[in-house]
Amino acid sequence: MEEVTPTLMADANTPINGNRYPNGAIYNPPNNTDPANAYFVGTGASLYVNPEAGGNGWGYEYVASSKFDGSQINEAYYSTADSNRYISGGMFTNADGSVWYANYRRNAYDTNNQLWNPAYAIKLTFNSTTNSFDRTVTELPLNYEGAIDSVIVDPRIAFGPDGQVGYMVVRGVDADDDEVYPSYKPIVWKTTDGGNNWVKQPRIHYQLLDSLIAYTIPIDGDGDGTSDSLAQGSPQVPFMSQYDMTVDVDGRLHLIGSMLSASDTAAAQFGFVWVGVGTVELFHFIYDGVGSWEANRAGDWYNEDGAVGAAEVDERLQASRSEDGKFIFFTWSKSFYETIEDGNTNDFPDIYGYAYNTENGLTAGPRNFGLQPGTEWTDFEFTDVATVGYFHMLSPIAITGGEGWDLELPIVYGIPRDVTSDLMPIDYYFLRSAGFDYAELGVSGTEEAVSADYFQLQAQPNPATNETLVSFELDNDTRYSLSLLNIMGQQVADIETAQGFAATNQVRLDISSLTPGMYLLRLQAENKVAVAKLMVR
Repeated sequence: MEEVTPTLMADANTPINGNRYPNGAIYNPPNNTDPANAYFVGTGASLYVNPEAGGNGWGYEYVASSKFDGSQINEAYYSTADSNRYISGGMFTNADGSVWYANYRRNAYDTNNQLWNPAYAIKLTFNSTTNSFDRTVTELPLNYEGAIDSVIVDPRIAFGPDGQVGYMVVRGVDADDDEVYPSYKPIVWKTTDGGNNWVKQPRIHYQLLDSLIAYTIPIDGDGDGTSDSLAQGSPQVPFMSQYDMTVDVDGRLHLIGSMLSASDTAAAQFGFVWVGVGTVELFHFIYDGVGSWEANRAGDWYNEDGAVGAAEVDERLQASRSEDGKFIFFTWSKSFYETIEDGNTNDFPDIYGYAYNTENGLTAGPRNFGLQPGTEWTDFEFTDVATVGYFHMLSPIAITGGEGWDLELPIVYGIPRDVTSDLMPIDYYFLRSAGFDYAELGVSGTEEAVSADYFQLQAQPNPATNETLVSFELDNDTRYSLSLLNIMGQQVADIETAQGFAATNQVRLDISSLTPGMYLLRLQAENKVAVAKLMVR
């Protein structure tokens, strides 16, 4: 690890007034190769004395920037209506050099006294004349009609590698939500022209995502204070409590979400959820940019929040991608306990990582970066971050061709000097032992070839005429890719890429349009590949 604890670079004459909750990014001017000439730009909430209305309260916003060498310090304070908000999120430097962040106006009401929380996509453009950043705000539409008030939090924004396709997401509810099962879920806008125009996307339907529902606890339909059994047939209503996001090479949105289970379906109670050990599942959501969602379980978070002073130490979900957008990465913080009797609070956080290959659907992880690669807890071979991975921050862009990994995850984490105090400083370090290799994600033919018997890969009937049922066994819950090849090894059909389970998996295959002859079923899973023959009559 390498210490990276920041020092204060504020101008002595800067009118700081309660500035809090900073959200920052790096801007590198075109053709610049000297780090000292790059800029840090940040934004956050500020106490501000309104010159017209008076008063000194939260809700206004600052944008601050300076060169890395501490020169060219600029601060701007915004007190217009679109600045009456608090914590911004998702600061992202786009391919064209623009810096974006997301926000929303808090606790506003319309003329009908209905709660009105407009969302904002905010663009910062470098001004070479003033050596500062010009700010442009776009209000995004929410549906405020109907019986369900809009409630949104956690704004995020990100763009794909081309700089044109991007998404802004908030977590919450508006009138486009499910009237029967309202719940906190991602509300999404998409741009295809670099942020000039944003279009609200069709809402996600939790109830259509079988893999998500399978990990959702039923509500308390009979009112006895506990979750109903599955046999009672009560609704299962997922609830997203936290998320982060990124965008891949194909313009698809990827979210990592902490998914809980709602305890009621009443519109006024969509914030009530079951809590406790074993109630938080981490899901990888993929949105195709048109209207279709996919959800796959990435891991779990069976801790309860730890603490540093009064600050919560939760799962702290983070998302990233490779520069080319072909690989997606998620990280989170979790403390390991062998048994529940040993405890479950997140007081000794390790940093876990998960990777996804967009081209073949293969995944790697979750991996504990507190352990030396290839070891387990019982080996007692730890890295510097073991049990001290507090408040980690993952870069939105990973390093391709890193020091120790093909795909290195740039992570900074903090070690509190006193976990019981809010006043003692936190020392920050750069983690150099986090990443994944191409072989783990099925790149360049690195999969181990195994026989069809390894997965018990077979088709019934075989030979077949119109359709056949392909079945195979997996040892773990993992992604798989199933394709059909001709006898020359050329792909005829990409049958399915999906989440598999540690059991018998079945896929029904329509072969009615195929020319009679010999074909090959190719299964790719668990870093292995197997082939089985299929005769079509």
